[in-house]
Amino acid sequence: RANWAAIEEFGTEKKGKRAAKAEGYGRCDLFLCSPRHRIEFAIEAKVAWQRLSDESLDSGHKIGADLEKIDQQWTHAWSDAGALYKDEADHRLAALFVVPYADQGEFDSSALIGYVKRLPGIDACAYYFCDAKDFLKGSSGHFYPGVILAMRHRKRSTSDH
Repeated sequence: RANWAAIEEFGTEKKGKRAAKAEGYGRCDLFLCSPRHRIEFAIEAKVAWQRLSDESLDSGHKIGADLEKIDQQWTHAWSDAGALYKDEADHRLAALFVVPYADQGEFDSSALIGYVKRLPGIDACAYYFCDAKDFLKGSSGHFYPGVILAMRHRKRSTSDH
């Protein structure tokens, strides 16, 4: 028995991200807590859909040229975690799910995993890729070989918020 609880997409007060909006109501993507262990996590998560292409990067593995989406979503997750008030949970986390997809069922995940592991400030990375015969195939005809999760711990603010 784990004795953990989870709340998805819950309403919360957030610090404003725009000059015109100093603070207000928002949503947090995921809240995890364990009363038994007396620990709480507020998680702001984003998804980056990464198209795989014939263009190569670093070691020649085909991971696609448009990697800005990964960087942008990483930045957005970090910013959203910072918009949570310091008393929202014991720990605030920025999370990024990178979901690669391709037109063909062949893929070497090592270059994309390496790119994600080099994201600024990354604290943890987990990934799962299945055998080519088990790739998910969407209605669009794209193949989805797996997923990568990157996480970063956002320290609590020392200000009143």
